[in-house]
Amino acid sequence: MNIKLFATLSIVLIISACQTTKINVPKHTLCPMPEGYILSEAIPQAEATINKCPQKFDQIFQRLIDIGKNKPDVMNSIHIQEMIKRLVRNNKVSERYSKTLYQSYLSIQFTSFPEIRPASLPGEIDSIKIALQRELAMKKEGIIECCADQEMYAKAEQEYARRVRFIEDLSMNVEYTNSLRK
Repeated sequence: MNIKLFATLSIVLIISACQTTKINVPKHTLCPMPEGYILSEAIPQAEATINKCPQKFDQIFQRLIDIGKNKPDVMNSIHIQEMIKRLVRNNKVSERYSKTLYQSYLSIQFTSFPEIRPASLPGEIDSIKIALQRELAMKKEGIIECCADQEMYAKAEQEYARRVRFIEDLSMNVEYTNSLRK
């Protein structure tokens, strides 16, 4: 009797071990990320994806920057800029937002410079500097690593230093003015 029970259990275990669970994996996704190693070749795929899924604009933009790092070239920024113009013209992305994102990575202009309220500036200097440092790192990634434009990045660094000096000077003036009022 034990042998029959053992044999039955063995057969059941063997049969259950041989069964596989089928996992349905879609062959393609609706919003594929651009692929490849050459930015100009990834642009059409990026544009097609943004046309279907505009909410993926940030992720696709970052992916294009990463692809551009494989073959840094000044033309990479022009390819991205032209794509953005087409997307804005076709009303797929916001002009204001896309300009801000582009400038954060590929322009000497800083977008993270806040509206300054002199009265509260002394307490905000550290957070402003941190935001400017983050954006400078983004510019390094875009301007140098993706576009290989040392000259433009040097200008971005100068703009960064100018803005930091400005807020520091303004803060000292506010503190000085406040000390005179006491």
